[in-house]
Amino acid sequence: MKRVSPCLKSTVCWVLFLLLFTAPAVRAEEDSGLDSLVELLAVIEDPSFQLDLLKGMHDALEGRLNVPPPKGWSDAYGSLSKSPNNDVRVQARELALIFGDKVARGELTAVIADPKRTAEERAAAIKVLVQTKTPDLEPLLFTLLDQPAVCGPALRALGASSHADTPAQILKRYSKFSVEEKRDAMTTLCSRPVYARQLLDALEANQIPPVDVSAFHVRQLQSLGDAELDARVAKTWGVSRPTSAEIAQQIARLKKQYNADRIAAADLPQGRLLFTQTCAACHTLYGEGGKIGPDITGSNRNNLDYLFENILDPSAAVAKAYQVTSIITDDGRVISGIIGRTNGGVLEVQTVNEKLLLDQDSIEEMRPSAKSMMPDGLVEKLTPEDLLNLVAYLSAMKQVALPPGAELPPAAGVAP
Repeated sequence: MKRVSPCLKSTVCWVLFLLLFTAPAVRAEEDSGLDSLVELLAVIEDPSFQLDLLKGMHDALEGRLNVPPPKGWSDAYGSLSKSPNNDVRVQARELALIFGDKVARGELTAVIADPKRTAEERAAAIKVLVQTKTPDLEPLLFTLLDQPAVCGPALRALGASSHADTPAQILKRYSKFSVEEKRDAMTTLCSRPVYARQLLDALEANQIPPVDVSAFHVRQLQSLGDAELDARVAKTWGVSRPTSAEIAQQIARLKKQYNADRIAAADLPQGRLLFTQTCAACHTLYGEGGKIGPDITGSNRNNLDYLFENILDPSAAVAKAYQVTSIITDDGRVISGIIGRTNGGVLEVQTVNEKLLLDQDSIEEMRPSAKSMMPDGLVEKLTPEDLLNLVAYLSAMKQVALPPGAELPPAAGVAP
């Protein structure tokens, strides 16, 4: 086995640094660097060093589309795919797919379809195939919706698809999904106008309970920019935009209605369940929930003025770190999330249920918004009893147990 000198490793680390952190303007230099790394892969036999190289190349290129294979890649992959080290084989295959290798695509498709593989292996294969826009993947993904081990990854993957059958395939199985899977399904159904219309049809037909549509999803529907959909959402979900004077009047009325005695007698476990259904997709409380909105654990929650102002007028003050951008891709998908770093022409976007890497060449439009992800009208959506329980839970200063038998999404980090 060839030994690798510290000097060579240092040089390789520098090349990988350039690949990972250089701007899109120097992609030609990146390609030249890839050629050099592939030359090294062809002569290095140390599996640990091979794996470091492959991971560095993969991290540098993840999210990029239409990357031409470096010189010598075909021969290098032929050797790496026979490595006795499974991690080397897996990493090489995922990298090969970024380079458009049809053999690697077939291998990963077989991994997805194989129920004998672990859920983690299959989920990773789904992610790579979707990230590299593998065509005609949808029929296979539809079959995975009946397999709990990979249903969630398949639902998220279908959000990147514009297949006409996607809404019907999801909706006919919706009632059998877990809470977490329903959240993934909802995010996908809110990602395109044609999907959203079928979702609203299902809501209006009571095929889906309105409580399953979170505030995040309502805002996502509003970001589609379709006036007809906006009107249907307002009718179904009760969205409205009151004036400042109306908000002040509502706060005064609610403070009188939900006095200290009523709050003390409220059902806190039911309030916690409502929080997970309406708020936890975006907000963290007691270490549980999402990261799209601010962590409200240490906020001034026992002050009813503060609480009602944020519930009734969520867009009154939105911190810059939580300002959401709507992204329209070249295939018509609308993604709502918080923009992260940009790396080599790849944009990182944190949505309510996953972190996406988007090739900037695939983005048609970006619409920054000063509005909160939480839309107006939450109070109108809840019954008076539900609102009382939710307010009581939010204003309490300690965690409470869940109602017996309540099912909560593990992705939100919620423990019973």
